[in-house]
Order: sequence, then structure tokens, then C-alpha cells
Amino acid sequence: MQLIFLGIVIFSSYQVLSDPLYINNPLITALEWPYIKGPFPYDVQSPTDIDTSRAIPIYMKRITIHLLWNMPDEAVVIENTGYYLEVHLSEHVKKRPYVEGGPLMEDRFLFEQMHFHWGPTDGCGSENHVDGVCLSCEVHVVLFNEKYGSYEDAKYYPDGLAVIAFFGRASDEDNPNFNDLVEKISEIIQPETETTGSFHEEFKFLEILFDQETFFSIPGSLTTEPYLETVSWIFYFHPFNISHRQIAAFRKLHSKDGEHLITQNDRPLQPFGQRPLITPLLNPEPYVNSVLSNPITKYKIVLNPDYTPNLISLRMTDYRPRRQLTVFIIHGFLASIESKWMVEMARAYLTRSDANIFLVGWGNGAGGLNYLQAVANVRVVQDIVAKFIQGLIEKTTLLPLQVHCLGHSLGAHVCGVAGKKIPGIYRCTGMDPASPGFEGHAKEVQLSAKDCWFVDVLHTNGEPIFPTFGLGYMTPIGDVDFFFNGGTRQPQCIVPTLPENINQTNFLTLPIDKAIEHTECVTWGHKQNPVGVALDVVTEGTTQRLTPPAECNLDDCSPVGLETFLFPARGSFYVVTNLKKPYCRE
Repeated sequence: MQLIFLGIVIFSSYQVLSDPLYINNPLITALEWPYIKGPFPYDVQSPTDIDTSRAIPIYMKRITIHLLWNMPDEAVVIENTGYYLEVHLSEHVKKRPYVEGGPLMEDRFLFEQMHFHWGPTDGCGSENHVDGVCLSCEVHVVLFNEKYGSYEDAKYYPDGLAVIAFFGRASDEDNPNFNDLVEKISEIIQPETETTGSFHEEFKFLEILFDQETFFSIPGSLTTEPYLETVSWIFYFHPFNISHRQIAAFRKLHSKDGEHLITQNDRPLQPFGQRPLITPLLNPEPYVNSVLSNPITKYKIVLNPDYTPNLISLRMTDYRPRRQLTVFIIHGFLASIESKWMVEMARAYLTRSDANIFLVGWGNGAGGLNYLQAVANVRVVQDIVAKFIQGLIEKTTLLPLQVHCLGHSLGAHVCGVAGKKIPGIYRCTGMDPASPGFEGHAKEVQLSAKDCWFVDVLHTNGEPIFPTFGLGYMTPIGDVDFFFNGGTRQPQCIVPTLPENINQTNFLTLPIDKAIEHTECVTWGHKQNPVGVALDVVTEGTTQRLTPPAECNLDDCSPVGLETFLFPARGSFYVVTNLKKPYCRE
């Protein structure tokens, strides 16, 4: 049994999706945690102390609340639960207020209840702390994801619940927005008693509290048993004022036993741990400029047991399904998610397109000198990546025609299988697709034409594995195949099997680099028919199988890079490069 870690990283600020997976030839089993523990490989229990200096700004829509002011009279029930004061809707109310935007993305979260937390003194009563500071009180608005139908059902799903927290600060003057609620406390002094109220009176303060641009969000848990880690917490830190008299009224409520007053109703603080903390990016600069200037940040997210994306962790990122493209970059043999070329390629891609970019890493399965074991391992990665993409399509309204998959070496065949399993994927790009174990074998397990709407392939290492250590495909397999400098060993590449070779000459990013370097250099491939002869072992396979033509037109030429699919020419193309930057040669 070999341990393999699958990591998926997403840009623009990027996060690592890492879940330990075990290969047991050929079955794979995910490490699972009890459901009460939640989907995270680290604790995300609530409440906690939020260190705002750790917040990562990302682009998010503003959070909006829809309060539905046309509620009937006595639509609200105010209850002493014996633990806190709770406000919820009466049974005859059919339509619920709802919240959307921010880390909740495109989902609509419906109102379940609102409750209050306070302490024995006005100096400290909030459950959560902010930068080490405890505030006078805290209001929680509890919501559930509309797609699960009810709170009871939603709380067992990773993206089922949200809690929006507001903090109160004690002052001398009454807050008129709380007067009606405070007056009704005298009617529910005993535990498990309730009274009714007006929706307008009890909820009007929420509209004011939501009118803030800045908020913070973390994954967390319920603060009561069974402490399910299925909550997206959202904090508005600008405190509202509430008088000492009004807070004191809450302490008159009796607890469950009916003998003691509820003077404190908070759970002890839990460690913040490794969880991400995000905040909206205010007044973002134009997309390209912000991408080029902002540092890359990692967020950890996890896979569900069925290898679909965990939506709570996905919400802690800048992923947006309505972006122009969602891109997957997948490494191959002897590489990992830390390979420099993957990050460089993602950065270059983002200079040209508004895209979500996932980097897929399986370094523990691709490393080592046992190539045949890596071939066996990639079969598992193919299945996982296909399920992950399918999960994005089903859960986030992503369209297959928005997906571009780029794979190097064995990673190219991951793209191919994903395209076979998910009809309609826009584009698959193979960068030196691995030949040993694939070329001449069944197309079901490898990249081939028609796997995606458009398949383009870059050949730089198409030599026999013995004696020249070539690992790349030697024959055309896509709609467009580019053979660089003959498609065999590249100039100044001493060890042709290293995955960095394809990045050293920037074959995919040549037309992208011009945007960064402000040049007009474009790399063109010239259409040629491959010479149908085997490589000469004596010359170590350096004989060129393609020769460059003298002239170029739209029927016979195609640019290398993101624009390839826009040009009509299809077939095999010879590409000549320079020995150093700029590699493109007109």
C-alpha cells in the first residue's frame, strides 16, 4: 500500500485542497472522520477568538438580507429556551427572510432563528472574541441552505448552515430598536415559555446591522451539542449600541431548572487552529492588475468522501463559477504541486483570462523512480479529478464548456479521462503526454482527439524510452499537435525527462509572455505531415520528423497558446524556437 496525497490548489488567491488518500491496487479509500467532526482534517470548533490580522481579502459579492416586511401580525415567536432568548417565526408563516452573497456564493440561506448571548457583566458577554477582546453581548442569526429544505436536514451537510454574528457594546442610552423585545422579556421569565411579537419591531435592527461593507468569515461549528462542523460563520465587527439597562433585562430570564438566572450562556473559546479567515476585497483594482500585484495565498480545502469538492471550504476561496473559465493544471511523473512551473503557468494564464485555476498535485504517487507504479497511480487520480470536476458542475452551476484542463506527462491523460467521463468539456491541452504504458494501448485510459471539444497537444520529448530516456508521445493524438524543434530532445535540455523542460522553453506561455514583456512575439506552428519512419537509434533519435515550411497562412499555420482553437488549421505543426528568451521565432 502506497500513500498518496492529492492536492488541488485554486488561484487567484490560491488554496490547497489536500486529502490523504490510500492506494490499494487499484482501490482507493479516503480517510473519513465521524460526521460530528465534520469534513475538515483540522478542528473548526466555535466559538473562537478571531485574529483579524490573519484575514485574506478576496473578491466577494456584498451580503444582502431580504426581510419580507409584509409579514402578518404576530408572525414572530419570542421564547426563553432556558439557555438563551430566541426569536423565530410562527408556524403559519410560509415565506422566510433570506440572505445571499458573500461566502454563501450563489446559494440562498433561509432564516431559522435569532438568539442572544450575554455575560454576568456588561464587560464581557460575547461568545466569540475579536482580536482578544470580549464585547458586551452577541446576536446570532441562524440560517439554513434553501436547497436542503429544513434546518434539521441542512445541519448534516457541509454547506448546510450559516450563522451571522453581530456584537453589542454597552452604553448609557437605550437603543430604541430593542425596546419592544426587552419589554416582552417580563412575559417569558420562566424557561420554555414564549410570547408573540411583530416582525417589524423585532427585526428592524437587522437591516441597519447588515448595512456594513466589511465582514469576516470562517468555517466553524454549532456552539451547542452535537457541535456539528457544518457552519459558515460571518462576523460584522462594527458593534451596535445597547444600554446597560437593556442588557440587564436578559439576565432576569430563568435557566432550564427554573431556579437560577441565565447570567452567562457562552461556550468556552475553542482554538482558532489552521482554518482560513477571509474578508471582502474593497474597491478591487482591475482584474489583471490585482492578479499581477497581489501575493499568492494558500487556503486549505478538503474533498468529501466521494471526492467532490467540500463546499464550505470552497466558499472560503475566491472561486466563482461564473468566471469565463475554470482551469485545471495537472503535473506528471517526477513532479509535485510545489513544482515552480505550475505556479508560473497559472500566473501567466491569469494575465490573459478571468479564470478560476486549480493546480492538481499527486506528488507522492508521481515521485520516485518507479514509473510503472506512477502509471498505476494515475488511474486513481483520473477518477478523482473527474469526480471533482463533476462535483463543481453539479453543485456550483459550472458549465463543462467553461473547463480547460492542461496536463503534463501523466497529467495529460488525467485530462483525457476527465473529458471522456464529462461530455462537453471545452478544452484539453496535453503537454508531452506520457508514452510508455499508453501509446499503442486503449484510448479509454489516455488523452485522445474528441475527449474535449478541442484537444491540442505539445510534443517536446517524443523519443524512445531506451536508450534516450524519452517519455513523450511520438505520434499526433489531438486536433492540433505542435512538434517543437522536431518534437524530440530540445536544445540545451540535458535531461529530457524532467517536467520542467516544457516550462523552460515556455511553450504554452509564449504568447502569454508577450503581454507581460510588452513584445509582439508570437510563436507559430507550420502545418506539416509527419514523416512515417522510426527514429534512428544510432543518432539517439535526434532526426527531425517534421520540417518547417517557408511560408505561412491561416490554412497552414496556427499560433501556440490560448488562441490556438480560434484558428481553423488542424493537424500536425512544426514549431521552431530560439535557444533563449524570447523563445518565439517569427
